[in-house]
Amino acid sequence: MRGAPLMVGALVRKDSPIKTIHDIRGKRVTGEYPAQISNWYNLFGFLASAGMTWDDIKVVPVPAVNEGVDALVQGRADVSLHAVNSAKIREADAAVGIRHISIDCSPKGEQRLRTAVPGYYPRWVKAGSAAAMVEDTCVNAYDIYLVTHKGATEQVITTILKSIWDNVDKLPPLHPTFKEWTRERAVDPDATIPYHPGAVRLYMERGVWSAKMAEAQRKLLALNP
Repeated sequence: MRGAPLMVGALVRKDSPIKTIHDIRGKRVTGEYPAQISNWYNLFGFLASAGMTWDDIKVVPVPAVNEGVDALVQGRADVSLHAVNSAKIREADAAVGIRHISIDCSPKGEQRLRTAVPGYYPRWVKAGSAAAMVEDTCVNAYDIYLVTHKGATEQVITTILKSIWDNVDKLPPLHPTFKEWTRERAVDPDATIPYHPGAVRLYMERGVWSAKMAEAQRKLLALNP
């Protein structure tokens, strides 16, 4: 099941002259992230959107994302990143004042991002809708998946997914992320891993498994037998 998107944005201090991702060339940017490798890919995607590589920045090594924001707050880095509207961003904004900057969301920028990291896509976030979002800002997004082992039985998968499908309207009060965990997003040809046969069966029963999805599934299974 494809769920809600997780959004990650680049961060600078409020008084920084940096306005967009194109301004970070030659700047000190937190990187490496050996304890949280997903953020290596986030930064890689940021750079790719602007047609840049690691050689275009000065990497400040940090183990994980929170330490990256700490480096920004402490003045050891000019640019960092974190999940949109996280508690860590609120903490840093209260401490020194920070703001998000946009990645390249032009058609060419989007193409570069999607090519660099399949499954990533740009997403605009309205000013004021999240902490440190002082203007409309384009961030990196990728989907949260509900996943299982390919050996799991179809009955287990269909039972779990049916429970979520039938009760999805009860999720939003539990966490803001669930606002976009919807039936409409559950099935999508942009998925980067194949759907379990039990999931396919349920979605066929619900009438949302299209010919386009079947073709996407065929290609994904060829890559992930």
